[in-house]
Amino acid sequence: MVILLHNPMLKKFFKTYSISVLVFGVLLAPAVLVFANHTKGAYPSVGHLWMSGQKGYSGLIYTTSNNCNSSELNAYTRVKNSTTGTSEMSRWANGIDMRRYTCTGTWNNYTDIYLQYLSHPSSPGDNHDTVNSSSFCSFWGVSHPCGVRSTDHFDTAWWNNASSLSRERLIMHETGHAFGLAEHCTSDAIMNNGLSTCNGGKWTAIMQYMPTDRTGINNVYP
Repeated sequence: MVILLHNPMLKKFFKTYSISVLVFGVLLAPAVLVFANHTKGAYPSVGHLWMSGQKGYSGLIYTTSNNCNSSELNAYTRVKNSTTGTSEMSRWANGIDMRRYTCTGTWNNYTDIYLQYLSHPSSPGDNHDTVNSSSFCSFWGVSHPCGVRSTDHFDTAWWNNASSLSRERLIMHETGHAFGLAEHCTSDAIMNNGLSTCNGGKWTAIMQYMPTDRTGINNVYP
């Protein structure tokens, strides 16, 4: 178990999603949180896909990045392929269509998610939601509140040493949080937290949104 903590990805998930006790240098077994609901919030606390409909392009999500790279585009393709034409995503006929809008790493009224690469030694990646401003809501002709936009942080030290598949998987996982998903440990999901005690550690082998991921997204929105 101590060996697992040397892996920065698993260390992040121990820190964030489990409760462990260290006594005299001995790591006691963690109590892993299991999410039956699989959704971390609902509109207006989470509103990316809802707002995309208000913008006239339902399911289309624009991103900005301060380090545009092929892993982002590959992850977007995986998201679209695994959400298009599925029963769980019936309200979004074209699935979740993530597209790069700018490589400036700056917000405008069209961007929904900011992928930010920076020194972030506490974890390989995390997600932070910011409530949309009243001026943003006014721009789109809707009343405030009108959902949130998310910044996904990725640690450059981890990123530079990670495989392309690990990078893509982490992007899919963190943007999954941006769509309103919590960690999920009771079945195969991109939102598994990576621990061996969470669904047998299958997160490291999952490269698409699974039915439980899609159901969770569908449950977030009215």
